Amino acid sequence: MDADETAEKYNTAQEEKSTDKKFVPVCNICGEKHWPHHFLVPCVNKKRKEAKAKAEAKAKTRAKKMAKTEAKAKARAEAKAKARVEAKARKREKAEARAAAEKRSYVKAIAEADQKLQAEIEARSKAENEARTERQARLRAEKKATAYAQARDEAEVKAQSEAVARATAEDRAALEAE
Repeated sequence: MDADETAEKYNTAQEEKSTDKKFVPVCNICGEKHWPHHFLVPCVNKKRKEAKAKAEAKAKTRAKKMAKTEAKAKARAEAKAKARVEAKARKREKAEARAAAEKRSYVKAIAEADQKLQAEIEARSKAENEARTERQARLRAEKKATAYAQARDEAEVKAQSEAVARATAEDRAALEAE
């Protein structure tokens, strides 16, 4: 650990010096800017680089898993939302169909009621015409019967008066003949 601490101190010192714009070579092992430590120990940051790469790989894998999980959750949520919208659309269509059916049945009932009313009006008119015709026929028949009865009464009265006149004439003739 002492080597790591010294490397960190060295790296921070290097970073401070890098502001001075001095040349510092890039290590071909760890990829950081520092001077080589020793020709037998090429780079002290090798383990740190491997740990960093391993951590980055884990983070990348974890990010992929998270993205995949989020994509699945998003797809599920979208599917639920789509299903909800479709259910609402079906429900609205059913309600519209039900309303249209009720309207058609209402219109049909009104049409049937109108037809019944027209038929009743025609039947009533026909019955009134028949009653009027029958009343007129009855009145004519009554007039004829009254005229016939009057004529008969007049004929009877005339026949009686003639009979009475004949009888009186016969009585006179008989009285005269006596």
